[in-house]
Amino acid sequence: MMREEFARLEQSLARVPVGCLAVERHAGEDGPTPFPSGLRAQVDGRGAVGVYQPLPGVQVCLWRFAASRVDFAPAAPGPILAVTHCRLGRVVWDPGENAPGELDPGELALGHPGKEGLALRFPLESFQGASILLSPEALEHDCSPFPGLGSEVVERLLAHLPPSHSAATFPGDPDAACIFDPLYRAPPAHLSPLCALKVQELLLWLARLAPDPARLTPYRAQQERVIRDIHHLLTTHLDRRFTIQELSRRYLINTTSLKQRFKAAYGLPIAAYMKRYRVRRAAQLLLDSDVRIADVASQVGYETQGKFTQAFQDVLGQSPSQYRKQRLAQPNPFPGNIPDGPSPSF
Repeated sequence: MMREEFARLEQSLARVPVGCLAVERHAGEDGPTPFPSGLRAQVDGRGAVGVYQPLPGVQVCLWRFAASRVDFAPAAPGPILAVTHCRLGRVVWDPGENAPGELDPGELALGHPGKEGLALRFPLESFQGASILLSPEALEHDCSPFPGLGSEVVERLLAHLPPSHSAATFPGDPDAACIFDPLYRAPPAHLSPLCALKVQELLLWLARLAPDPARLTPYRAQQERVIRDIHHLLTTHLDRRFTIQELSRRYLINTTSLKQRFKAAYGLPIAAYMKRYRVRRAAQLLLDSDVRIADVASQVGYETQGKFTQAFQDVLGQSPSQYRKQRLAQPNPFPGNIPDGPSPSF
């Protein structure tokens, strides 16, 4: 399914010249705008964006990229709150001295567009998402659906956000999904009025965040702590087999993020990492000649000696009995060169 989505996205950009970002502006509110009149960017593939201004002080950008990187020119100088949603692919931004950010499907980021330009990377070479830009100054002058509320909410959130180019990232939220998902499915003729409706819903959603600035704590750091906790659980209970679904429920992290974050931190998928970890721990236990190989297999989580032997062969290239015989024949059999596993790359 995901591969088909990527193929459809790439096909939709087939007419865009390589190296170009096609900008399609749609009729909206007239009058002055705090946003730049032109989007200038360098793309190493193809990109397109539909731009809507459903209300004064609000701009909606619907992004599509078949590229691995895009570099944006400096944005508007005034205070702007950018709310970005990822539908497909993954986007990573590097803010220099600040902590890098990353969005996976369903996640949201709140941040400043920045004045110095911004470089985005797409590790999967495809991305579809939406950004809603909110100017508190313009909203204060005219935001008829929410008189005064829009600007106050945006200003309060801007005051608690990380520095420019950094962002507060949030996991998938059913209410946020209801705001953004229809924007990707609507017929072109319906998008302008739909954007106006969805911006009003977004302002109400943001109003729930504003009273509690603590919720703007970067979500990524929370995920890293969760991944460390999961690693500790897995490696201290080798005799147990935890499923991805069980870990997801236990640590309140969706299965896709769990698998992606673990691999990013430890270099291997969970199953491959734990296979290697179990075998290397077994290699240490085998140096005690009084312990039966079947007992070692049980201690590191293998129900049968046959499955254990196959896994051991896969990782270390020899059977447990061969390994034990070879190591015990050496003057110093204790393997200081068999680490438990790689350290996390957080």
